[in-house]
Amino acid sequence: MIHLPVAEIPVLLKVSKEFRMFAEEKKNAWLNEYMGFNLSAEEHQRREMLLAIIDHGEDDDEVLARRNPSMTVTRLGMKTLDAGIWLNDEVINYYIQVVLTELDENRWLNGWEYRKPSLFYSTFFLQKLFQEKSKNRRRRCTYYYSNDIKRWGRRRLAGYTIFDHKKLYLPRNIGDYHWALVVVDFEEKTITYYNLMGTTDNRILQGMLMYLQDEWRTVNGGEQMDCTGWRLCSCPDSLPRQANTWDCGVFVCMFAEFLALDFPLLFTQREINACRELIAVAILENRDRDRGSSPETIEIE
Repeated sequence: MIHLPVAEIPVLLKVSKEFRMFAEEKKNAWLNEYMGFNLSAEEHQRREMLLAIIDHGEDDDEVLARRNPSMTVTRLGMKTLDAGIWLNDEVINYYIQVVLTELDENRWLNGWEYRKPSLFYSTFFLQKLFQEKSKNRRRRCTYYYSNDIKRWGRRRLAGYTIFDHKKLYLPRNIGDYHWALVVVDFEEKTITYYNLMGTTDNRILQGMLMYLQDEWRTVNGGEQMDCTGWRLCSCPDSLPRQANTWDCGVFVCMFAEFLALDFPLLFTQREINACRELIAVAILENRDRDRGSSPETIEIE
């Protein structure tokens, strides 16, 4: 039996057509399980009943998922998970801040004591940090470490700082027409920009490093942060690409999920409608779903 690290697939697939066929088969089998393509009849019926909640009712303002008064998803928001529709902030914020936070905490608590938890911020953090909604045109899109930004972490971390975590996930709404994801890895000392268009906004990466420095001074009594070893990483060339203009928000949610689980980004545009369904089910359940085992290695007989 061969144990094939997924990270080495791009190189090893060049060995032979036969090897490539076996590897693709194993990868697709794992994806099929993860995406729920192999559900039993009972599980499929249960999922269909959950999804029917979205269309069972005429009030688009009805709240279908609630974590607290300020963290909700309405029926109208859930309808953006239908195929061919651009996801709104409501869905992305709930999925990343509620569903993925719980998923990350459960992995941390259930046998992952050595693994630090991660942080998942809403789409509004980067908007505030870079004043993207400012009425003052001169200030718009410029970095500003405001008092509100200073309080952001303290409102959420209960005695901890952002530097006590493994990663920080930051979805970015670009002009209400595109989504991207910024990930700060405190262990690897990287700030990476994930953009389906393949381009990188270096202003955002540089601003995030400034934020880390300002935040370090704030939580450490004015002490300067040692930036040695920190790297600003452009959008990876291997990042999956969208084939339209409306699936970017779904990709961003799945990027955050797979990266939080330390999974390689194996999914493509082909699976994206299944991803929409996974997101909808997870929000309606308001709890973790069984996502199967990690594809860290693929076994080939």
